[in-house]
Amino acid sequence: MAASTPKNCCNNAPENNKNLDGKYDDDDLSAEGAVFQGLFGHVDDDDDSSEEGEHHRSTNRIKKTNDVIEKEQENVVIRRQIMHVEIEELQIGGSIAHRLWPPAEHLARFILDAAAGKYIDRSSNGITHNDANENKSTATDSTEGPRALSHEYSRRILLQKQEMLHKKVYQLFSSAKGLPILELGAGLGLTGLELATQLDGVNTHVLLTELEDGLPMLRRNLELNQHKFRNGVDTVQVQRLTWGVPDEYDAALDWYHALTKAQSQKPLLIIGSDCVYWSELHKPLESALCGLLSRAPAGSMCLLAGVRRWKSDNAFYQSLGKYTRTKTHELQCTLLQETVQRKDGDRTVLRIYAIQWAQIRRYS
Repeated sequence: MAASTPKNCCNNAPENNKNLDGKYDDDDLSAEGAVFQGLFGHVDDDDDSSEEGEHHRSTNRIKKTNDVIEKEQENVVIRRQIMHVEIEELQIGGSIAHRLWPPAEHLARFILDAAAGKYIDRSSNGITHNDANENKSTATDSTEGPRALSHEYSRRILLQKQEMLHKKVYQLFSSAKGLPILELGAGLGLTGLELATQLDGVNTHVLLTELEDGLPMLRRNLELNQHKFRNGVDTVQVQRLTWGVPDEYDAALDWYHALTKAQSQKPLLIIGSDCVYWSELHKPLESALCGLLSRAPAGSMCLLAGVRRWKSDNAFYQSLGKYTRTKTHELQCTLLQETVQRKDGDRTVLRIYAIQWAQIRRYS
């Protein structure tokens, strides 16, 4: 087993509420934050758009935390097919956990490619593009001076790390018959459910975790797809896991240990998509990553996928490990893949990061 969990993995106190512009805003706060001592309220969603598909309506009472107004809001639920999975999601009402986000499908496709042993098509700078016009190398001419040389050196180091991590991801699937997979902030469950319907292996089990508010829809989507699971209807479970609550890390690890009694050193794969959307949850997420990876066997890894939206997203990945570092170990984060997608004139940048609990290297 890896080093024991450091005490500061449980340091989960979120910072004061700020909106995406860095300003305080009590009228538009995340539903997820309500779990953290009632600091935040539900997202007030006035979007009245809808998509074609099977849907039903229900009435949901939403109470804001900073006033006494109770608002009647109509939820609109639609069902649609994504990859090999049927998904129900809220188009109106609810929180961000009740909606589908692009990184979930992107991460599922990446992991299935890795499990199949396929090499991801990359350009010379380690970035995947689906638009040939975007496929440009960032290599620098060494004649441009010391700054260019430094940039080129950093780029080569990143490429070496990416190559090593790609191999590690492949080995997770090739070196073991099946793999325990734990999804953080599963939302509607698309990534984990897609893996359960497509991955073979007698020991391939998936644990979908979410906050209490998101569990009903997550369970509903599990029920819609359980007849498709490759390894049986009991190989996917749903469980509450609140970032920043160590007892719930323990419960998730109990699930892992129950699966791997005869193979106590089988690595654990943790996955998540769009987990850094709210900056208030950055510290609790780091706490969860530390609390799980620091107690998992060597070779365990977390893959986080997200859309490049805000500077705060980059800040999370760049500073990851700052609050949970010990004298000997830390969370180490590397950009594994960046994909640029273009559609109808819009440009979307999707990233996948690999995170490990690793020994700190000392250089003399």
